[in-house]
Amino acid sequence: MTEGGNSPRATPETQKATGGGPNHRKCSAVLVIGGTDSSGGAGLAADIRTAAAHAVDARLAVTAVTAQSDARVGDVETMPPALVAEQVAMALEDGRVSAVKIGMLGNEAIVAAVVDALSRFGGPIVLDPVIAASSGGQLLSEAGIATMTGRLLPITALVTPNLPELDILSGLISVPPGADTDRKAHALLNAGAGAVLVKGGHGEGRDAVDILYRTGRSPIRFASPRIAATLRGTGCALATAIACRLASGDTLEAACEGAKAFVAGLLKGRADLTKSG
Repeated sequence: MTEGGNSPRATPETQKATGGGPNHRKCSAVLVIGGTDSSGGAGLAADIRTAAAHAVDARLAVTAVTAQSDARVGDVETMPPALVAEQVAMALEDGRVSAVKIGMLGNEAIVAAVVDALSRFGGPIVLDPVIAASSGGQLLSEAGIATMTGRLLPITALVTPNLPELDILSGLISVPPGADTDRKAHALLNAGAGAVLVKGGHGEGRDAVDILYRTGRSPIRFASPRIAATLRGTGCALATAIACRLASGDTLEAACEGAKAFVAGLLKGRADLTKSG
């Protein structure tokens, strides 16, 4: 699919035919694009830990440096868009990157720079649409959100919004706030996203249910018991784990299922640590 001059979006299925399949497990790398978190809980720190846990090399493109703690966001300094684009280009130069995960972008100019820098990339792109920090600070400008919806969604193989992010993104596509999750997710598909994984961590009930939406297919639900633990960076870890699994040749469904189990393990570990403390 080609929109607005962008290169065709790769899917996990076409990835196998273009050099990113299981035979490339030992040489694959994932490019993670996002911001730093001085607390070490989220952002690129979480991405690097997740890639290491999956035995996948991580390449980095830093979009912003943030001063934040578990409780609040202090200062945020975004990088020059040209520098972000150069980081992406250098990371892709040797051809080892088999998947890309995008997190915090900061502003409209960086969103546009990343889209342009990825125009020749042929592997799957996973977008974690970071709009605000879990500690409350805004991490993407209003113009940046609009550019993300209009230019970045059409080149992504998967976007992974939580429920508040789904509300914001679908609202920009004129979906009324009271619409159900199915309608909001399909609005993102209609806007060009290859697939949408709606995260259920902000929902209610005994289980945390993530739902995978794809055009022309029935939704797939991934449920796990809700764990009473507070852990920042779970959204970063989920999207990066999916990208790592796609880079290693998993199908999209298998990658989402495995990544959810990985994050559930992180939450269980935090809960067990809290109990023992």
